Amino acid sequence: MINALDFINSDDIRNYWKEIGYQPTPRQTAWLIWQSDRHSLNEKHQAFKQLIEETGEESDPDLPVFLSNYMSLENEMVELFYSDSVILYCCRQCWEPMYYENTDACFYTSLRAVIDHIKELSSHGDCLRSQVTGYLADKSEDNAQTVSLFFNPDTTIHSIDWLKTRNTIISGKSQIKWAFGKMWFNFPVPFRRGEVICQKGYDWTGSHRMIGQPEVVKETRYDYCNNHPEFAGKGYGDMSVYSYYVEENGQLELESHSGLMNCEYYRQPLTGAQRQLAVMSSFLKGEINEHLLILAIQKIREEDDSLNFGLYDYDEEILIKFGILEN
Repeated sequence: MINALDFINSDDIRNYWKEIGYQPTPRQTAWLIWQSDRHSLNEKHQAFKQLIEETGEESDPDLPVFLSNYMSLENEMVELFYSDSVILYCCRQCWEPMYYENTDACFYTSLRAVIDHIKELSSHGDCLRSQVTGYLADKSEDNAQTVSLFFNPDTTIHSIDWLKTRNTIISGKSQIKWAFGKMWFNFPVPFRRGEVICQKGYDWTGSHRMIGQPEVVKETRYDYCNNHPEFAGKGYGDMSVYSYYVEENGQLELESHSGLMNCEYYRQPLTGAQRQLAVMSSFLKGEINEHLLILAIQKIREEDDSLNFGLYDYDEEILIKFGILEN
């Protein structure tokens, strides 16, 4: 029996599901397999095949067909990537999960050179994951045809980069392209309003953890949907969390982070300007009022001196900016 919990990226969410005895549906399990950071493409396909065998037609008759077609398409893209059709390779390092835009690109005319480059980076511990785009000899209008893969440091394939892949294989199967990306589930998570969390990452060998910057939960995306009748139960948006964070200059900001299922509790001490998050946490939990919130944040900023602000009054505009008052 396939264990869906093995594919959850967050240790805290995995432990929470064990605690409450949550059993995901076959479709939810497929989504968890798809988004796993710790499993290679081959391991994900093996899990999909096992899920197909275990999924009865009555529970989700469309799922086995979808998974079979999805794996078939991904296999076609991998075969194309390794074929003689590719004339140029672009390799970028990923310092965070699936983010590579700000890294320098290296270009190669042979796949062997790309593989050697990834191995060299891995031997020095300088590579988390690599995104490699192969440019095909055939072109469609003015857009170069490409197929793009994410590689682990051991040069196994982690996943297909659908956003960067453009070729005739996809064009006839556009209904598959965003199937996993559009799935939305009201997964149970332990994180509540006012708790300090962070985004979890791996070094892609599974041996180390990378803890991102701390955030304070204001509202999860599905809480927002469930609290607004026009969105409730419709899967509006992705599985995100609205949270406060502190910028490098010490400014307290609010933004939405995707990747709710990658979140974990932030267990490190809050120091310097990040102490503002502890105060905001207390406010969101109802432990202090707006007056104490403002005074505490002002005191922290003066002590930290990151913004070089003197004493000043917080007016309604500031309260709205902090999310204390609704605009």
